[in-house]
Amino acid sequence: MQVSTSSAYYEESRSITPARLGIGLLLIIAIAIVFGYIYALIMYFSPIVYLNALVCVGMGFGLGMIASYAARLAHLRSTAWRLGFAVFAGILAYLCHWCAYIPMVFNDGLSPANYLISLGNLFDPGGLWVMAKLLNVMGVWEIRSIPNTGFFGQVVWLAEALIIIGIPVYFAWKAKVHPYSEKQGRYYSLYAVPAPYTIPSPALFVQAIQEEGFGAFELLEEPRAQLFHMINLYYLEGENRHYLDVTKVSVSRTGKEQKTTQTVVIDNLAIDTSTAKQMMSELGAQLQSELSL
Repeated sequence: MQVSTSSAYYEESRSITPARLGIGLLLIIAIAIVFGYIYALIMYFSPIVYLNALVCVGMGFGLGMIASYAARLAHLRSTAWRLGFAVFAGILAYLCHWCAYIPMVFNDGLSPANYLISLGNLFDPGGLWVMAKLLNVMGVWEIRSIPNTGFFGQVVWLAEALIIIGIPVYFAWKAKVHPYSEKQGRYYSLYAVPAPYTIPSPALFVQAIQEEGFGAFELLEEPRAQLFHMINLYYLEGENRHYLDVTKVSVSRTGKEQKTTQTVVIDNLAIDTSTAKQMMSELGAQLQSELSL
């Protein structure tokens, strides 16, 4: 087998592509400005505090998905850069929300034009901070007759910020690493083996691939009802290293309810071109995504 055990798995290069980095950042800035305004409108008009909490969580999830897409668009090749994108998206969107919310509360208007003017506070946040402190004294809403002022208001705002920033950070931390070709400047194409199999021992399977290449697939067994494995292939024409994922799927039943648990047991294992092509021809691996971003 041509792939050595010392480099048996894909490792990100931690490199960046400046032009791509700029595209990703511009997307985050645009989305943060839009989301911040919409979020502020909802917070201003909605009288239901508990609904607002759900909207806050939704804001975090939306930013998490956008930041993940922006990271892929920017061709980021490290967890640190993805985390940086997530933190930037969360903080910027939260500040943009304040740039919209404060003029609304102080009757300076709800129009997008006023909002765009207020965004200037991002570069000189002193005035924004003064208005926020005034809001903390005045209060805008209350929970069970407890106004969101003083220490309670600060705790609410901190929790809000942690949700809006924390969820994108979680997305970035848990993001699946997708192999990237430094030589070609693009992601590997993703193929999926349509038929499930059962792999008795993932560790032995990895060893067999490293020693025998495609011969390791002789270890595959017929899928079981409660336990089977799904196989993905990352392949890119012109490369001599390709990568393999195996996900264990466990199915359990409690009464009439069925629960399915998926666990990645082999993550981005390097294989050679011959093995990859045999997977496509003999196992019928089908193209799922080219990720041509």
